[in-house]
Amino acid sequence: MEKYSQIMRRMSIGIAVLAFILLLICALYRVRIGNTVVAVITNPGLPANTSFEDLPDELIMEMETEGVVSADQARIHEDYIELRFRAVAPGSTGCSIRMEGDEDSAYCYLRVDRWMNIFCNHSYFTGLEMYILAAGIFYLGVAILCIVTFVRMKDSVLYSYVSIFLTGLAIFFGVGGVSVLFEFVRYLIDPYYYGIPVLLDSLWAIPNNCMLYMTLPMLLFAVAMIISNIELLRHERPRLSNVLGLLIPLLMIGGEVFCVLFATRDFSGSFNDYRRRLLLDNVFITIYVYFEYMLAASVICGIRAAKHRVSPDRDFIVILGCRFRKDGTLTPLLKGRCDRAIEFRNEQLEKTGKDAILIPSGGQGSDEPMPEAHAMRNYLIEAGVPDDRIICEDKSVNTFQNMQFSKRIIRERKPDAKTAFSTTNYHIFRSGVWAGLAGLEAEGIGSSTKWWFWPNAFMRECVGLFVNRIRQELVLLAAVVLMDAWMLYLIVR
Repeated sequence: MEKYSQIMRRMSIGIAVLAFILLLICALYRVRIGNTVVAVITNPGLPANTSFEDLPDELIMEMETEGVVSADQARIHEDYIELRFRAVAPGSTGCSIRMEGDEDSAYCYLRVDRWMNIFCNHSYFTGLEMYILAAGIFYLGVAILCIVTFVRMKDSVLYSYVSIFLTGLAIFFGVGGVSVLFEFVRYLIDPYYYGIPVLLDSLWAIPNNCMLYMTLPMLLFAVAMIISNIELLRHERPRLSNVLGLLIPLLMIGGEVFCVLFATRDFSGSFNDYRRRLLLDNVFITIYVYFEYMLAASVICGIRAAKHRVSPDRDFIVILGCRFRKDGTLTPLLKGRCDRAIEFRNEQLEKTGKDAILIPSGGQGSDEPMPEAHAMRNYLIEAGVPDDRIICEDKSVNTFQNMQFSKRIIRERKPDAKTAFSTTNYHIFRSGVWAGLAGLEAEGIGSSTKWWFWPNAFMRECVGLFVNRIRQELVLLAAVVLMDAWMLYLIVR
């Protein structure tokens, strides 16, 4: 926990420093440009068939209310009109721009707040371009900090919900940052056809972009799950879990299709209707994207945990039990866990001369002839492990108790012992989470399994991780949705 606290503290400080620097830059930029805003009009609304070349050197500008803003003379460029306004006093007004002798005109609505910011329907507000650039940099900065923090997480800290959270944040903020900066570059290249309103649209579209970028990986994972469950049905007797496993990828594919159709459906109605639709779309897609990214993050963390190399200095190796055959022999799954523990013990003994004690852990199920720990002990002895290097933990009935009861055995013999646990590779991450919750600092070593079992097993692990902390996940999801809806409301209000 102390290592985790230090890592998260450094990351929090990094985010705070990044936010402070970007806010300072925005403030300096705001001071530099003063209380001015530049509005660009590409569709002036002047008389029909009037081109920009036909416009006179000077246009007539009329303010609805005097004393709110002052305006420089409209500057006519090749394909747009540029207007520069300066705040004078809080209030609102409108500015009409027309040619002499014509009634048709272009129109700008302007509002000045108490801090002398100008809000304009053709540019939104003073210094907005710098704020959006800062937002893109902040998004990417947070993503980089999450990645760096995740990479630095070692040992037992690897197995925590924080690593999933960091991975999900890194993906979301990375995609969001790239989206915003990409749109900002397009704005810089051609600000007159690709104006501030379009740039702002890119902000509320971040969840849509996150969903679209993940569509292909999610579809591939769904297909892999379908193949996995078909293979399971072929190799095992039909079970409800395998049938449900076929429904999950179908729901994933259906969800992707529905979200795309939902976000691209036709719209007609008032501006308020449009605002309500944007809020509804964003909230719905944000919820879907949240679960999508948590799944992706869980898979990434699971793979990293499975590939993690444990240092050969362990005092104890806990072997996590599972079902075995009624004749007392081990299933391939349980045999693989025992073989991996034996392999690690032998490698460590050869490299360092340190002999680890094996702790087969597992109680007796209602349909089992003996505790799982005893069945594993018999196998270990047959495989050549000395009986005095085996200590059975035969009371546990789940992974948490495996870790909790094994910890008592370890602490009685060596309080400062270094521990590893052996389980199937796809199960390492969640087992590590349970070890942390039980107060046992341990790293996982994994036995391999059939390729077709991985997608189904990973989905089960992800569901298990979510169910273990469903309240916290729902609170976090609600916070993300509320923040997203609030930001969108500020944009379209």
